[in-house]
Amino acid sequence: IKPFKDIPGPKALPFIGTLHHYFITKKYSFEELHKSCLSKYNEFGPIVREQFAPDNVAVWLFNPEDIQKMYETEGKCPARRSHLALEKYRLDHPESYNNGGLLPTNGPEWLRIRQAFQPLLKPQKVEMFLGQNQGLCDDFIAMIRDKDTSLGIPDFFGGVEKVLSRAHRVVFLNERIDAIVQDLSPNSTAHRLMEAAMNTNENVLKTDNGLPLWRWFDTKAYKSICEGQAMIESVATEAIQRGSFQYEEHLDKKDAISFVADMLLAGIDTTSYTMSFLLYHLSRNPSIQDQLAQNRFDDPSGLKKYTYGKWVLQESLRLNPISIGNARILPTDEVFSGYHIPAGTCLISQNLIASRLDQNFDAPDEFRPERWERSNRKRYHPYLSLPFGFGKRMCIGRRLAEQGTLLLLNSLMTNFRFEWIGQGELGFQTKLINKPDRPLAFKLTHLN
Repeated sequence: IKPFKDIPGPKALPFIGTLHHYFITKKYSFEELHKSCLSKYNEFGPIVREQFAPDNVAVWLFNPEDIQKMYETEGKCPARRSHLALEKYRLDHPESYNNGGLLPTNGPEWLRIRQAFQPLLKPQKVEMFLGQNQGLCDDFIAMIRDKDTSLGIPDFFGGVEKVLSRAHRVVFLNERIDAIVQDLSPNSTAHRLMEAAMNTNENVLKTDNGLPLWRWFDTKAYKSICEGQAMIESVATEAIQRGSFQYEEHLDKKDAISFVADMLLAGIDTTSYTMSFLLYHLSRNPSIQDQLAQNRFDDPSGLKKYTYGKWVLQESLRLNPISIGNARILPTDEVFSGYHIPAGTCLISQNLIASRLDQNFDAPDEFRPERWERSNRKRYHPYLSLPFGFGKRMCIGRRLAEQGTLLLLNSLMTNFRFEWIGQGELGFQTKLINKPDRPLAFKLTHLN
């Protein structure tokens, strides 16, 4: 067994660690982490040690067996190092919060709030929103049909964001489903919520990985997080006060505020970006659009049997997952790829890179939904593509996100054919979550 210090990785300097590679030499980039991580994999191999700062050491895991072991050793209360500045903001506002919320909190306190709100998003509860979410999709389709799309839509993202954002607010804020047009106004609560979520997520990445100067004074990135959280917090608090968000009487009001705020922060951008990449892949594969149309359903209850649509979503998330991977703080000393790794080390799975390697998937850059058919998926390691995480700390809103995305997918494929008219191929930026790097330019053909 080789010692921890022998794990290969980029050279670190005193005090600033490897940050000079990101901000001075520009060898790596936080906004293109997928390219940076692939570069590290090619240079150092399937396990990489990186010291960002004196108290911030991470080990990148590219091997699916190591990723599996990371989850198997995560313990009763899986911990991670994330959303640290968000946690500071919330702990500095005890009048509204008991803790940092689901995203940054670790230990027994995380387990308490997770168990308290998990029942609200169990399958039977999420199914109750099928009709409302289908209504949103129907309204969106009607809006598009009223437009002349023969010359193309220069940026389809705005519409996708509006309908999926509204879906989250119907669930957590009890908003009406017939107000989607109002979301188009830049001064609307909906628009400001989306801006707040986007700005918070972008600056969480900066504060988590840069020098933690925000701990001592308000940096530009930390101020942006505070402003975004104040906006989201006000909306969540108002919803709780007017009784729009229903929660059990024994639960604490402050916990409810942080839960609603977390769901708005984590859900709006992620579902919108997921749908964006999905539509891009379909726009380059007309035969798959035809197959989806053949498998369409007319009643939202048909979602349960929408097997091909689920394969399509899984394949899109393999190529363009919500984030590059997941992180865990190792609770005990363990051995990964022959190296001793001490307890307390931050491990980060590299699922995005691993899912695009030839040794893990055949024709990894091709969009092939059929690879997720039951007999085919057995050929692939089960821990390679985990877009919602795994284990006790997997995404609590997974079922809701899948429901909204698949309902919208079915509605769009029933009514339109998409053709990509954008400049070049659609790439992505890493803003904590993966974001399209250019407008979603489509030509839509209306179907009878």
